[in-house]
Amino acid sequence: MTSTHHTLAAARWRAASANFPALVLSIFWRRCTTQGAVASMVAGTVGTLLLIWLSPVIQVDILKHTSAWFPLKNPAVLTIPGSFLIGILVSLFTSDEKAVAGYDGSLRDMIDGARAA
Repeated sequence: MTSTHHTLAAARWRAASANFPALVLSIFWRRCTTQGAVASMVAGTVGTLLLIWLSPVIQVDILKHTSAWFPLKNPAVLTIPGSFLIGILVSLFTSDEKAVAGYDGSLRDMIDGARAA
């Protein structure tokens, strides 16, 4: 792999780990709070960057070390579930009644819009 491929792969892993869990939680889970979504994005980004640095992609392929601390080339296998977990836990320990009411209003608008069509 060239360094361009490494860069593009790292960008995809970071985006998947940071954005996907926060997006899914905020769309499909009523109790997702702003704090939970932000914590999910931060955990996904930091976890991905850390594991990319410790993976064979950087340690062996680029820095030419004999081994890497983290054995997998794709950190998203761990960081996506971890990001979901962090988002859920932070959302459960924080409350945002205004966000729940907004979610209910958005859901009602979607249903009413579907009925009108």
